Amino acid sequence: MQLDFSGRPDPEAVWTQARPETALDVAAATARRRILDGVNPSQIAVLVDRHKIGLAVERRFQRLQMEVCSVCVPNPETDRSRKRGFWRLDSRLKISTVHSFKGWEADVVVLLLPSGAPELVHVALTRTKAVIDVIAPPGIAPPDRWTVRSGRELLPLFPPAVQKQGRASPSRGRPSPRGHAAAPPAA
Repeated sequence: MQLDFSGRPDPEAVWTQARPETALDVAAATARRRILDGVNPSQIAVLVDRHKIGLAVERRFQRLQMEVCSVCVPNPETDRSRKRGFWRLDSRLKISTVHSFKGWEADVVVLLLPSGAPELVHVALTRTKAVIDVIAPPGIAPPDRWTVRSGRELLPLFPPAVQKQGRASPSRGRPSPRGHAAAPPAA
């Protein structure tokens, strides 16, 4: 896959392989990692291809006690109420479809890439200022020169009970200074 960065600085580009059944957890862990690294949640946008996926991401993040501002609704053709409440200065992490985020930018963009839609990577690149984290299903090759990792590398960001279950549940870790659950101690 060839990508054109003409006129823009090269963002940090990370490609994470995750099975579809773990993709939401990997997206949450990716956002949590960026927050623990000092990125303000208001400067993180999680982009999806459909509202239905966005609603699932929103529920997963809320279960992890991560505050979100989302434009995703069950009936996007008729319900635009959340889009009016979605604004740049909101302090919460943003969740949106790639196309609804048109005209916006965030320091960090986390893209949940569905199978068969690699063109969304290029669109998401136009929405990031500094970092793009793509969560992709196995079988889609990453672009040249991207950092590649496995979704399993992010599991230490979840409390031990979540790691055993293999999926996210409400965070019961000790609070960190930023108000988010701290990563569990190394084994």
